[in-house]
Amino acid sequence: MKKQLAFFVLFLFLFAPSVHARSYSMDEVNIRTWIQPDGDVLVNEISHYTFPDKQKGPNR
Repeated sequence: MKKQLAFFVLFLFLFAPSVHARSYSMDEVNIRTWIQPDGDVLVNEISHYTFPDKQKGPNR
């Protein structure tokens, strides 16, 4: 059991994405959806962010 737990923790640290926590605000979010006759859903999302310093943008 200890071996499995150790392997799981090692797996999390090796393959977890690196997280860079930064603050930002979302000024506006517009989401529109359309349901097509064949059952597909089209989603259009427009977001406006404000960052306190120079950044490339949020990762989603």
